[in-house]
This record gives sequence, structure tokens and C-alpha cells, in this order.
Amino acid sequence: PHRGGGGAGYEDVLMATVGLSGEGGEVEVELEPPVLVLSQRLSVGRTYHRTLAVTNRSRGPTVLRWEEFPDVLYQAVRVIPQTLTLQPMERREIRVEVAPKRVGPLEASLACEVENGSRLAFALFSDVSGPLLRIKEAIVDFGLMRVGDKSKQTLTITNVCDVMARWSLSVEEEEGTAEGTAASIKLSPDHGLLDANRTVQVTLSYSPSCPSRSRATLKCDTEGGSPLYVSLRGEVIYPNVSVSDYDLDLGTIFLAVPVTKRIFMRNRTLLPRTRFSWASASGGPMTESGSPMIRITFKVVEGALGPNETAPVDFTVEALSLGDGGGNIGGGEGELGSASNPGRMEALVPLDIEGMPQPAGFCIRARVMGLAVTYHAGTIDSVPPVPDDVRGTPAALLIGVKTDWHEDLLGPDTDAPCVIDFGTCDAMRKHSRTLLLRNHTGIASAFTLHAEGFGVASHEILLAERQHQALATAGGGGTGGHT
Repeated sequence: PHRGGGGAGYEDVLMATVGLSGEGGEVEVELEPPVLVLSQRLSVGRTYHRTLAVTNRSRGPTVLRWEEFPDVLYQAVRVIPQTLTLQPMERREIRVEVAPKRVGPLEASLACEVENGSRLAFALFSDVSGPLLRIKEAIVDFGLMRVGDKSKQTLTITNVCDVMARWSLSVEEEEGTAEGTAASIKLSPDHGLLDANRTVQVTLSYSPSCPSRSRATLKCDTEGGSPLYVSLRGEVIYPNVSVSDYDLDLGTIFLAVPVTKRIFMRNRTLLPRTRFSWASASGGPMTESGSPMIRITFKVVEGALGPNETAPVDFTVEALSLGDGGGNIGGGEGELGSASNPGRMEALVPLDIEGMPQPAGFCIRARVMGLAVTYHAGTIDSVPPVPDDVRGTPAALLIGVKTDWHEDLLGPDTDAPCVIDFGTCDAMRKHSRTLLLRNHTGIASAFTLHAEGFGVASHEILLAERQHQALATAGGGGTGGHT
């Protein structure tokens, strides 16, 4: 017996027996899938989500607590929610959040404490890339350029990732390239921010200052990404144009009579458009001291030559004065401008080629004769005209001039240029013949015709002289005209 608190005694009595039986064990939680592989490339600065499933396979409730690690170590991988209660046989979905912070392989393993159960863990594998840009052009070719020209080309940059990219461009000269090539290439724009899946156009302007075989590399740096490279190239040369005749001798020409000539000029390079300009020469500045003043007129004063093109140059030369003597190498004497003492013309005709440092053009020289008149027996229609190809040259003096006169007609004066033969005439009747005078120069000149009588009666001579005096008094001069 036992004593209670008041001193009373009591005794334990077995009234019933209860049998308990059971089987104990840990809480079992299943994670699907245990390994999470992200096949896509992840980008720094973006946040990605994937779903996992957890199932309580036991008959008792449990609580899951996911551990946390420093962001830098595990690239900010975490499970949401971090704490989760699972009832018996309950299945729930959880979300895995990944926020990459650096470029490289991503491997993470997160553990989970299971109340009244074993620890769980899942592994995550992926690859993280930084901002990714692509340049459409692998090579930018400025082509063949002349020194001083400017060439513009376009570069296309595309952001192919899903985050904003900060980029910048620079140019580096390659070995063997002329110094200053990189400084001659301007980029616009040369840096910036490019949104995801957007494109920017970059203009490259190249202004070379010297001939060279230009080779350079354009570098595109991306913050957090890998650099890209583009090859830049170009061929820079000076224009080179030559003429077919550097020293053009026109021979003998006549004063104030234009002479047409043709030479050729050739573009000796493959430059696509070489501009030229002829300077028309007129007088003093283009001639030596004492040379005749001249006028040179070009049919095409300025234009452009294509690659390796040869073009004709048509121009006219006109002597405006005789200048000094000395045109005759033999040192002939006589009136200046005569056949024995022609004037001398010498001039430099410059050719301006855009961008060509060497001087170009040609020298032109000629002997200049003054008034030149030929005499012909016949009408204008009966005497052959002077062809254009010999007009203004000594050969023109031979056109239509008869030299095979019969000796009976010439008489003692064998140097007579022309004979007017009236033949056998009836007495007391008027007979006429035509004398044609041809002026081969551009000089206007007065002329006077005199007739000397042979075997004419004295009274007829006296009458003719009085008539001549009367005409001179009335007209202010003798019988005359202009050629």
C-alpha cells in the first residue's frame, strides 16, 4: 500500500492491458529531377527560372528548408520558397531562380534539410556567356583610292544576346602599313549601349594623306564579353595621267588662222574617276619673252577619265601676233612674218590633274607667217577649195595654184605667179578675164591693182589716166578692195 497526501493509503490495481504495435522510420521526400541541366546559354544580368517537384512519400508531415550560399559562389542560385511544409503524400512544385553574375561554366549544388528525414540536394549545370555581339562584315575594303579622297564604308553590329551590351571600337595598324593610317580612319559612332536583339550601323571614313598599301584591324570590345575583329584594307595611290605628245611642233602656221590639232591623254591607273582640267593659253603668261601671243581653245576643257582610259584632246591654236624673228633656223632675212623670216611661237600648256603631284601638260611650238596671198586665173567656183586638214599651213599655198604655164606666156618674167591670157582678141571690142585673190590668213589687207600698158596708143593712155584721176577724186582713192 501507498500513502497519499492526506495520509490515506492506496494501492495500484491493474484494470486493463493495452497492446501497442507499429513500425517507425524517417520521412521520405522525393525530388524530381535531381539534376537540372540548362541547355541554353545564360547571359550575365538576366534572371532565369526552372521548376522542380518535391513529393512527401511518408505518412507524416515534414518541413523542407533550403540552404543559402553567397551569391558570388553560386551565381545567385536559390529556391523559392526557401521553407516549405509538406503534408503526408503531398506533391508540390518549387521554383529555382538563377541570376548569373559572371561568364563561364555554371555548376551549383544546393542542399535541403528535411525535418525527420535525410538531406536532399540537387545539382544545376549550365554555361554563362557575357553580352554577345556579331559583326556582319569580316572585311571592310576601301578599294583603290587617290590621295586626299575620302571613302565611306558601313559596319553592321548586332546584339544577339538577350541583355544590353556596352561596346567600343578602336583601330590598330598592321605591320608594314604607313604610319598614321589608323588616325586617318574615323568611326561614327565608336561606342555605345546596344539593347538586346538590336542593330547599330557604324560609318567608317578613310581620308589617306599619302600613298600606301593600307592594312589595319578594327577591334570591337564588349564589356563582359569577348572582343571581335574586322580586317580593314585599301590601296592608296596618286593619279597618273600622260599625254601622247609632250613636245608638239606645229611647223609653219599663219597669223590669225586657227589650226586644229589632236593629241591623246591616258589615265595610267585604275582609279575610277580622275578629274582633269585644261588651262586655255592666251598670250603673255604662257609664252617665253618675245614669242608671239597665242590663243589655245580646247573642245573639252574639263572632265574625268575612267580606269586606264585613253581620250582624244582636240584643240585649236591661233597666233595673235608675229613676235620676234628667229623662227627660221637658217637665220633668214626679210620682213618679219615672211617665208624667209617667220615669227616664233613657244608656249607651255598646263594640264591640271586632281590629286596628281607631278606637273602635266605639253609644250607647243610653231613658226608664224604673216599675210599670205595666192593668185589664180579663174572664178571662185573653178578654183579648188582648201581642205580643212591643210588650212593654215604652207601646204594651203599650193592648192589651186597653176605653176606649169607655157614659157611663151611667161615671157622674160619667169617668177610671175599667175598669167591672165586673153588670147587672140578682136580690135575695138571689150574682152574680160577673172583674177582670183585668195587670202590664206585671218589678216584683213587692202589691195590695189595697177595695169601697165604695152603697145597702147598714147591718147588712150592719157584718157585712161584722166579717168583714173577722176575716179580717185570722187572715191577718195584708187581702184581697190579687200581680200
